[in-house]
Amino acid sequence: MCFGGLSSIVRLLGGHVKVAVCDLSSADFEKSLLDSVINTGFVVVTHHGIDYGLIKDAQQEWREFFLQEKIYKEMFINRHDRNLGYKGIGTETAVGSKIADIKELFHWKPGKSIPQNARLSTERMYMKLEDVGQKILSVLARH
Repeated sequence: MCFGGLSSIVRLLGGHVKVAVCDLSSADFEKSLLDSVINTGFVVVTHHGIDYGLIKDAQQEWREFFLQEKIYKEMFINRHDRNLGYKGIGTETAVGSKIADIKELFHWKPGKSIPQNARLSTERMYMKLEDVGQKILSVLARH
């Protein structure tokens, strides 16, 4: 999920790509989605049904987590599955790079450990995003 919006995506792609903004509630959603995916590999979906308040709540709750002291965040390192849990700054390196990433992140899936303050909004966002993803995948699967 990109919270930076369309302008962030276009900048990322060098400003030369026309990424379609597709309205999920529109009658021409399927056509505009396919056109954009085929021509650019990207799409921006609007009117997806995810409440803006929920998005803002999830962002704020995760912002609060990442502002916590390192010792608290490290309680969420998953020592059994490297693909889950908290990842601190400098703990991951992009494929082909010798320099560690300057970012921290949290990989999560339902049923796994998550900071209590972010649990409700994250679980709700997951369900909503899964529903939107299923709608998009069903269009792609038909073609």
